[in-house]
Amino acid sequence: MGASYSLNFEYNEDIDISSGFGYKRSNRNSPLKSTLSINDNIGNFDIYTFNLSILYDTRNDFLYPTDGALNSVYFEYSPEDISDDSYYKLLARSDLYLKSKNSNRFIFLSNDIGVADALSNKLKTTNAFSLGGLNFKGFDYRGIGCLLYTSDAADEGLGVDLG
Repeated sequence: MGASYSLNFEYNEDIDISSGFGYKRSNRNSPLKSTLSINDNIGNFDIYTFNLSILYDTRNDFLYPTDGALNSVYFEYSPEDISDDSYYKLLARSDLYLKSKNSNRFIFLSNDIGVADALSNKLKTTNAFSLGGLNFKGFDYRGIGCLLYTSDAADEGLGVDLG
């Protein structure tokens, strides 16, 4: 549950600047396994955030672009004094579309880079970056926690227990 408000300023035809603030009440439930990295995220949190973003868009079409660029920088800050989960996050994204001169073909390049860190304590995994997807090697489908080796799983010939 939460609410947010932002203001958008169109600097020119290609550049938009926006800033805003938000509040989110986060209720994170109990884990299946009890490990420190998971238990850090359990509980009720009141999270207040401030954000700023700059967007540069020269694409030739909003839905199906074949030429141009879409670049953005996004900064999010959750202050220590008023938020239960204090952190900062900086994201830079770039989509580049290069149209072929002799045909209708084009090349699409997409790049994302980011940094996030906690202002106090440890960064919660809900604010951290991940490999993405619902399931990837070394992690349970819930998205956090490493492979746990147990004697039961070894006896069954599995070697790991993701449960």
